[in-house]
Amino acid sequence: MSNCRGCGTVLNPTEQEVNQGVNEILEASLQDAITHGEICPLCGHSKAEPVSHRKTVQFALLLALLVLAAGLAIAYRMNRNTERQAGAEQALKQIELDPQVSTLPGRTHLHPGPSSRASQTRRNRMA
Repeated sequence: MSNCRGCGTVLNPTEQEVNQGVNEILEASLQDAITHGEICPLCGHSKAEPVSHRKTVQFALLLALLVLAAGLAIAYRMNRNTERQAGAEQALKQIELDPQVSTLPGRTHLHPGPSSRASQTRRNRMA
């Protein structure tokens, strides 16, 4: 058995010495936990602190809230009806109901949507 010259710590302790040291520290920690707020010496959590105040629980709630907010923002963005969109749809309906448009050689189909593209299909040509 040898000791450190600087601090006197046993450098090669036996298993019994290690267990005795751990038991002394654990007993002291338990007595301190009883007198100072009942904090667990093993994990560091206070018995008086509610579970909802733990950082992991708060982080999980924050993350869930952010996911919910993002989902609501995406749903709102996809389902909103702007004045510009309503005006475009009304103009398309008027164009489709116009008798002059139906007499044109090609029939125009307008597809309302994000790109608002118009494609033209030809009627069967007479041979």
